Amino acid sequence: MTLNNQTTRKVLLITGASRGIGAALAKCAGRAEYAVAINYHQSETEAQAVCQSVEREGGVALTIGADVTSEADTIGMFERVALELGPVTHLVNCAGQSADILIEDITRDAIDQMMGLNLHSAIFCCREAVKHMRAHPRKSGGVIVNVSSRAAVLGGLAGRTLYAAAKGGMDSFTIGLAREVGPDNIRVVGVRPGPTKTSTHDGRGGEDRLREIMKGTAAGRPADPEEIAEAILFLLSDQSSFIAGTMIDVSGGR
Repeated sequence: MTLNNQTTRKVLLITGASRGIGAALAKCAGRAEYAVAINYHQSETEAQAVCQSVEREGGVALTIGADVTSEADTIGMFERVALELGPVTHLVNCAGQSADILIEDITRDAIDQMMGLNLHSAIFCCREAVKHMRAHPRKSGGVIVNVSSRAAVLGGLAGRTLYAAAKGGMDSFTIGLAREVGPDNIRVVGVRPGPTKTSTHDGRGGEDRLREIMKGTAAGRPADPEEIAEAILFLLSDQSSFIAGTMIDVSGGR
């Protein structure tokens, strides 16, 4: 769905938005009057369902399939969003995936895959977002939120150190990029969620495992995806205009 007046609307691109935190954010952002581009790679059916949910509540949404580890796909994704919704003014890098890989099983391919989806993809998307935000007709800058993980600080559970390393790179990149593009009125900030109830945990003990991990923390439970989404939505808004170049923990005290 496309509206007129594309130079004044808030256009939010969310990578990995077909499920979990990304899907919850798309729905919240639609209600907050963002035009939402819902990126997916393989989960087209789920992405379409998220899009329909946004539109049922009167929002504007677009699904766009792209492999964000591919430079060509990423460039094409931003071009299509600009054509159909308008220039991207807000970006959330939510695409990512963990895996259980013990140190003795780590291979070059495993490193490339983990870094590609959890770090390189965000760098590609930030590069394209900055280009589009700098070229925006209103010269109004924009906001980028990178979704990291508390694993970046804690090092991850056994078998998750490679994932933690990728997210640690995300943290450093976020802080450095904020300083680089701040003079262009582009605000960059990161979010570090704690364990969250998403389908990625289904094969690892699900909610029971998450509750075990969260024992002894302030909240004593895992997050709902909507709780993380609401925090991200705040960081995208003008109400957080002085928050930049930092990582915000949304982890229930983990």
